Amino acid sequence: MKNPSLYSIACLFLFFSACQEKEELFSPNLIGTWEIANWNESIERESVVSFIFKSDGTYTYQWTDRLSKEDDNVGYQLLHKGFFSSLGDQLSLMPREIFYPPIQNNGPPFGPKEELVKADFSSTQVDRMQFRISEDGQELLIYADDPQALDMLYTKVE
Repeated sequence: MKNPSLYSIACLFLFFSACQEKEELFSPNLIGTWEIANWNESIERESVVSFIFKSDGTYTYQWTDRLSKEDDNVGYQLLHKGFFSSLGDQLSLMPREIFYPPIQNNGPPFGPKEELVKADFSSTQVDRMQFRISEDGQELLIYADDPQALDMLYTKVE
């Protein structure tokens, strides 16, 4: 090489750019399972809305029901799967699959997971929301976009 100092500068640039830390795509505090659970006396089941954030950047959002004192979901009202990212207090969800139970005139609104029907949606859909995690890392507050809606407070279960 004709200019050794230029070669040295190029090597240093490559070394430092390779050593830079990767930018985190999401807050590691989000990783885990977050739930809101309410007992429904009329059907004697627990209604559970949950987010499951995984360290590979995927998420599952689901509305399910459970029998009394059980951990397994027995019915699904909706199921979303996709990718997520966060920056500061902004959470972005990029769904890749959305499922709902088949339309039934007389049946319950919750259906078995294997009977869910894939819904059509825009592949460019991104749902953005503001969030906050409590100092002890056990509560996730997602702020409602709509002034008529309520903020949702999830509890970490895993």
